[in-house]
Amino acid sequence: MKSDTVSDMTARSRFVEALKRAVHARGMTYAALGGALRLSEASVKRMFSRGTFTLARIEQILGVLELDLHEVARMMPRLRTARA
Repeated sequence: MKSDTVSDMTARSRFVEALKRAVHARGMTYAALGGALRLSEASVKRMFSRGTFTLARIEQILGVLELDLHEVARMMPRLRTARA
């Protein structure tokens, strides 16, 4: 049985992927996001690569992107059901 990358992703990794897409869809770089959050680009990259966000930090990022949580959730990759 072939593994499906999307279905193997945890909810957290799917959320982080959607958040990354939102950042890029807004034409924003990690450096620009870092500036808006008063963080270094390296800190932003580390946060995204590790998937370590506090709820407060997610709210800050969403504020910078002018998005709400529902919009990002809609961008999350869908889980596919395994086919026999």
